[in-house]
Amino acid sequence: KNLQEKINSQINLSKISTIIFDFDGIFTNNKVIISEDGTESVICDRRDGIAINVLRKYKTKFNKNLNLLVISTEKNEVVKKRCDKLGLKCLQGAGNKLQIFKENFLNASNGRGVIFFCNDINDISLQEYVEWSIVPKDSHTIVKSKASFILDINGGEGFIRNSIEYIIGIKEFIDIYQSLD
Repeated sequence: KNLQEKINSQINLSKISTIIFDFDGIFTNNKVIISEDGTESVICDRRDGIAINVLRKYKTKFNKNLNLLVISTEKNEVVKKRCDKLGLKCLQGAGNKLQIFKENFLNASNGRGVIFFCNDINDISLQEYVEWSIVPKDSHTIVKSKASFILDINGGEGFIRNSIEYIIGIKEFIDIYQSLD
């Protein structure tokens, strides 16, 4: 089986309760642009926004209670702005992502039915706790060694889009996208 078939056969979206995204290195290429006045900027891939919209439509189409959120160590306002635009709940300044997750999702406290998109060592405790972790190919070596799936794409380059297409299946992804209002 290829990676898409493996992901699609192992992850049944109907049994997923929560999808968690790290921000830097997942929505971005993990780099920051700093202007003379200290303003930070990042680059995000619009394809990932389409994937978030497809997930939202999936929730409606199948009457599914699916939590979508970002848990980020980063405190910069750019994270909140992007999450607000995508309609994602965002928990920022998370020193301990596992603790933050447990405090906010008691119903999923055993980690079953949870997918975590992550890439760096500050993600490991939550990564080890959840049922599945999906990581980009430029993730830290230890994070890759603990991953359920490693995609052959870097973070910030459509990584979320490709992952969601793999989980839902490309045909269903396109059908849901075409039904977006």
